[in-house]
Amino acid sequence: MAIKKIYIGSFGPLIYDDTSDIDDPDGDFSGETLQAVRSDGSLGIDGDLLVGGDLDVTGSIEASEVKLIPKASSTGAEGTIFYDSDDDHVYVATE
Repeated sequence: MAIKKIYIGSFGPLIYDDTSDIDDPDGDFSGETLQAVRSDGSLGIDGDLLVGGDLDVTGSIEASEVKLIPKASSTGAEGTIFYDSDDDHVYVATE
């Protein structure tokens, strides 16, 4: 894709190429490409989490609230959840 940069508080930018493989001597992330944050453990966030793109979850989510941005229909894969503000309903895409 492209060269990306991240900031952690006022520290940064940290620059990485998201097409490069992770150089992991332990092999925990063998064959995976660089991402802004990658962990083989939990990631704790005490404040809000703002996702600017799609959110793919492979495990479970524990949250007191989830806010969905309204859209009229889903262009996502089966199982994609979306909120239609026209009829005030939440849907799951079926195909």
